[in-house]
Amino acid sequence: MRRIALCAAMALLTACCFANPALADGQTTVEIDSHVTPVIRAFTPKTTSSTLALNLTLAGENGTSAATLRRAVLKFTYGAKVNGNLFPSCTAEKIRNHEPCPKASKIGSGTGLGTVGDPPNAAEEPIVITLYNGPKGKSVVFRIQGDQPAVIDVPFEAPLKTLSGGSYNFQLTVEVPEILQRIAGLPISLKYLNVKVGASRKVKGIKRGWIETLICPPKALVPISGDFDFVEGSAPFHIDTYIHCGA
Repeated sequence: MRRIALCAAMALLTACCFANPALADGQTTVEIDSHVTPVIRAFTPKTTSSTLALNLTLAGENGTSAATLRRAVLKFTYGAKVNGNLFPSCTAEKIRNHEPCPKASKIGSGTGLGTVGDPPNAAEEPIVITLYNGPKGKSVVFRIQGDQPAVIDVPFEAPLKTLSGGSYNFQLTVEVPEILQRIAGLPISLKYLNVKVGASRKVKGIKRGWIETLICPPKALVPISGDFDFVEGSAPFHIDTYIHCGA
């Protein structure tokens, strides 16, 4: 499943090896634009199935590409409930072994764009992301797929844990596999990643969401934090920002 076509590798080498292979020159920054839907104006004792949209944009200084991402840690505050234990699960191993995931284990999807080399000679790799509920709801399984210029299909698991005390309730830790850090010996830079997480199913005749919220008034802001570590070329980056209620 971890395939890199020979012709794609040659294309990458041709496009990038004769360009300056350096990526970020200085601090890589990450912007987070996040929204929860639907808007819930009135407080009720019952939670509502919700969708979280999370958009990340990465950039280096002076127009350079972002440094190669090694790890991302996202922390989410109180106000939402995650019901991974109510959903079927899948694993990265099952995907690698070409075994189908249960239909209701899919909890989200998205797109992204990776690049190899520096502009204007960077080779772009559009990617498709599929997200699955991990075993017992204690992780999120990422499946990253791309067709051009390299053929990739990489599943991996990101632990999701509940925090006790402090300002945040949930923490998602994404360790980027080495195969997604370099292709054909060349470092990979992530330009953007846009995902939506939100699934629902009937449990004992009642609609339940993978994410549920009690209240989300229009234009309300909910804290979120992110910590990003890179392979080289940039110091770690931290951001404190907000999730917006409403699209």
